Amino acid sequence: MIWIQLAICFAILIYAGARLTKYADTLAQKTKLGGLWIGLVLVATITSIPETIASASAASIFNDDDLALSTLYGGNTFNLLMIGVMDLLNQKLPLLKAVNRRQVFILFSGIILLTVSGIAIVMGSRAAILLGTVSLTSIFLLLLYFVLLHYQQKTATKEETQDGYLPSVWRSFILKLILASSAVVIAGVWLSYIGEQISIITGFSSSFVGALVLGITTSAPEVIVSLTALRIGAIDLAVANMAGSIMYRASIIIIPDIFGRGSILTSVSGDNLVLIAAAIIMAIVAIIGINYPGRKQLRGLFSWYTPVIIGIYLLSAFVVFSSME
Repeated sequence: MIWIQLAICFAILIYAGARLTKYADTLAQKTKLGGLWIGLVLVATITSIPETIASASAASIFNDDDLALSTLYGGNTFNLLMIGVMDLLNQKLPLLKAVNRRQVFILFSGIILLTVSGIAIVMGSRAAILLGTVSLTSIFLLLLYFVLLHYQQKTATKEETQDGYLPSVWRSFILKLILASSAVVIAGVWLSYIGEQISIITGFSSSFVGALVLGITTSAPEVIVSLTALRIGAIDLAVANMAGSIMYRASIIIIPDIFGRGSILTSVSGDNLVLIAAAIIMAIVAIIGINYPGRKQLRGLFSWYTPVIIGIYLLSAFVVFSSME
């Protein structure tokens, strides 16, 4: 029965994700925001809600801090893996050669947020300064996220506005956008529940389940939206959705922290450090790829950074799997 639910959920996500991508791309063209900003803020936030809920559920219902954080950090590594996968699918030229160079700042912002989280985990109880039931580190990460977003928006070069819609058409368009977004969120939340049930059936460790099972299943909305964006040629939107989701996940530790037992960053295993380190290295490779994309190798099959990103992801998954008791 669980596998039938999984199939139905993916079908809903594929349809609603395709609609959301179409509307988001139209919004980017009809406003001054552009595909990068729409992908970074609007689409990335909408498609990351399932991870947020899954992480909060892991902390509050299952009292499992490792599962809560590895769901977020595992999703980050999977999103970066998808940059390599999209490069394989983009036969015309290296994927990162076609993106706006402002994506470098988005990826670098993700690195900053992940580094702060990693330092807090390494410091352990020494970083467990609480404000009520929430750690100051979690609050700092959320505030830093908004500061980085503001800086990105402030330095962004505004694109020219194209001919807009009439007010009545705008109302219809916004309604469709809200409906598509709601369908993606509902299906994504359902998928996170399915992922938790699969984790119970398999009996794997919390870190492995969070990194692989929940990290992948709850990332399905981002994957479907980005692949659809790639198919219609909205490469900036596709990559910004992935990069923006990394920033978002790295900043919302405050959500599972509220539902957890004390400072969540100081009560998790070292497996989360493996996931953080992998995400940081993969993001650095992607940044280098944007600046030095090179040419497609093996008759246009992939760019130089694709096997590196995929290799790092597989290595991190192996390390987390090997650490299971």
